[in-house]
Amino acid sequence: YNQNKDYWQTLTDSRGFTSGSIWDLCAENDHLWIGSSNGLSRLVLSTKKTDPIGIEQYFNNIPVYDIELIQNKIWIGARNGLFIYSHHDPQLVRAEDFGIKNFSEQIYFATSIKNYNQICYIVTDLGIVRFDFDRNEWDLIFPKAIYQNKIVHSLAVNNRFLFLGTESGLIRIEIKTGLIKDYFYEFIGRVNDIVLRENQIWLGTKNGLLEFKWKKDL
Repeated sequence: YNQNKDYWQTLTDSRGFTSGSIWDLCAENDHLWIGSSNGLSRLVLSTKKTDPIGIEQYFNNIPVYDIELIQNKIWIGARNGLFIYSHHDPQLVRAEDFGIKNFSEQIYFATSIKNYNQICYIVTDLGIVRFDFDRNEWDLIFPKAIYQNKIVHSLAVNNRFLFLGTESGLIRIEIKTGLIKDYFYEFIGRVNDIVLRENQIWLGTKNGLLEFKWKKDL
């Protein structure tokens, strides 16, 4: 949507980007990164044409669930792991290969990424892991059993809670204690995206857009 021209334009895979269901978009400088059920692509914003950089082959026919711009680097969450791409050192690396990792398992199925206050939280096949930029350390903070092994489609964070959007509703986890509050209601359904604004949460679900004043439930 072009706000200046009040104009909508539909971009299809005829532009050259990977076809399939689009899971996430990330705008960075002059480019738009696209994560889909079939891989990774990058468009030039001005021309709306693809601009491959060579890393796309690593995600060929592999679902890319989340793409985030964090500290001028592109973090990519995919079925085959969690990766970081930097323009200053143009290579693709596994995210957990830098820093100190305080668990032995490799990260796969990175479905949601959220950076908050110098800590990056990622939902993975192991559970929820976090990277502390100040300490330069990785920790597994919650195994997936704590949220009933649910598939997590979205994530939001504040200084006290994690909010997980699952295929059957919303889960709230207190970060310090691990206490759980779940909202598994049929009218919510699958939560594809979460926007957290102080005492309000907006949920983009398969049933529509929902507003929840979550602080009333503390």
